[in-house]
Amino acid sequence: MYFIMFGLVAFIFLIRLFFLQVIDDSYKAAAEGYTIRRLIEHPVRGNILDRNGEVLATNEFAYDLMLIPAEAGEVDTFLLSSLTGVPMEDFRKAYVKVERNLESGQNHSKQPQALVRELTLKSMAAFKEKMYLFPGYFLSKRSVRRYPNPTAAHALGYIREADKKAIENNPYYQAGDYIGVAGIEKSYEEILRGQKGVRKVYVDVRNNEKGPFMQGALDTASVAGYDLTTTLDLPLQLFGEELMKSKKGAIVAIEPSTGEILALVSAPNYDPNWMVGRNLRMHYGDLIQDKNLPMLNRAVMDGYPPGSIFKVMNALVGQQEGVIHRNTVVPCRGGFRLSAAHTVGCHGHPDANLPFSITTSCNAYYCHVFNEITKKYPTPREGYSVW
Repeated sequence: MYFIMFGLVAFIFLIRLFFLQVIDDSYKAAAEGYTIRRLIEHPVRGNILDRNGEVLATNEFAYDLMLIPAEAGEVDTFLLSSLTGVPMEDFRKAYVKVERNLESGQNHSKQPQALVRELTLKSMAAFKEKMYLFPGYFLSKRSVRRYPNPTAAHALGYIREADKKAIENNPYYQAGDYIGVAGIEKSYEEILRGQKGVRKVYVDVRNNEKGPFMQGALDTASVAGYDLTTTLDLPLQLFGEELMKSKKGAIVAIEPSTGEILALVSAPNYDPNWMVGRNLRMHYGDLIQDKNLPMLNRAVMDGYPPGSIFKVMNALVGQQEGVIHRNTVVPCRGGFRLSAAHTVGCHGHPDANLPFSITTSCNAYYCHVFNEITKKYPTPREGYSVW
């Protein structure tokens, strides 16, 4: 029985092979005239929205000039530069990068690599007309990050090409892929990025696509990234940034009942669109060298003493410990003497009760409150621990 089944399967395979190799010559013709090219379909990155659905980060489509080193020969670089509008020097740097990727093993010679990002529509059309002169070169459509409002750069972060370390740490990424490297773009990278797909196509001798290989039976569709709704409030964020113009510092607005971040402002800041695609190369160096440190997220990366805001906490502790109440008056003239050598000054008013001390941010009043708390207990250390 097993021999009969085995023989039947072998007979079917033989008939199919005979049909493909002798009778049907379509695959032979395709092989003679076409090349099969494997293309990566990059997914659309998920949008980032504020709490009310206003778009903070979205996408636009652009075309990248791609190169397959194994299929490329000597080309007229001057003509390539003229068609695309990209300076010759930029092409030289791009070719050096391709060579480095090949030498380091980040890419292999049959794998497409991005040579120039984000060609304009005019450049794309001009190159497409002459593409047959450049074997191994082709155009790839992909989505590019855009930030409709030039705001919240430090909160949103930015994306850029994955570096060697990112590629080594995660097999998902290949040379030329984008990855979030700061802010929300980095923290939610796996949610926002989506999933890449693969498309195989026939390409003729003039470098033009001639249709899907095997009618697309081996293709896998890309999966778009998820949209992400944040707790940021766009109008409040814009208002905070307006307040901080020409200043250094940070504002973080928090909804006390939930802990939600409504606005996160760091000043000076920058337009997040400067960190996209070819703009990144133009602006990144200037931002890094700027003595005002616009890329420093002062809201989370710098340290600030709590200052007068903490006096309100001291007032709450003082009331809880019963050493003051709303109408407790402290003589403030002359300040609060810590020692013979040091006195904490006041703002010049003679006396202050609790509400007045808050409105005037009275230093002497809160030194008195802290002193009264520690005096309640056997030792200052114990009083300090209770405080």
